[in-house]
Amino acid sequence: MKRVIKILAWITLFAGLVLGPGYWLHARYFGESGQDVHPLTRQGADRWQSPVIRLSPEMNPVGLSFRGDWTAPTPAAGAPPLPPPRFQAILRQGEQAAEPMRFQLRDGGKRAGFEERLLLIHVPEAADYQLDIEVFGHPDSVEKLAQPALVVRQNVEAADPRVVAGGILAVALAALVLLTL
Repeated sequence: MKRVIKILAWITLFAGLVLGPGYWLHARYFGESGQDVHPLTRQGADRWQSPVIRLSPEMNPVGLSFRGDWTAPTPAAGAPPLPPPRFQAILRQGEQAAEPMRFQLRDGGKRAGFEERLLLIHVPEAADYQLDIEVFGHPDSVEKLAQPALVVRQNVEAADPRVVAGGILAVALAALVLLTL
């Protein structure tokens, strides 16, 4: 009987890994039908702007990401390292602007290339959109931003949080059973 429970616990653990983290990773990194990369153009010392992009309902849901390269500037001898820049993104449709989204590099800029997912939207009708990015921080930090681009993902699959939570719960229960046997 103990052996059967152990086998079932291992099956539950594997299923939980597939349904929890596996499903979430698939949806986050592979759940889309296509992507377009639009380089941003500099509009001043600390502003960047995307070209006008056409979004339509056939692309729903649409994911928007900000991609670029940033390397930390070398501080003067004995000085603390400069923090990575902070960003503010505003999505515009004609004269209408969405609420500004503020973000900072998640890993503190420890890697050169980055991609920050901004939002997932449903486009009700075909329209032209434009993204403005404003960069805040020490001027030396701002200058280290290179190759900024807007990434538009079409037909993005969002992970169902109930399935992910169920998978994580299955992993936790299976681990508990395996540890008690």
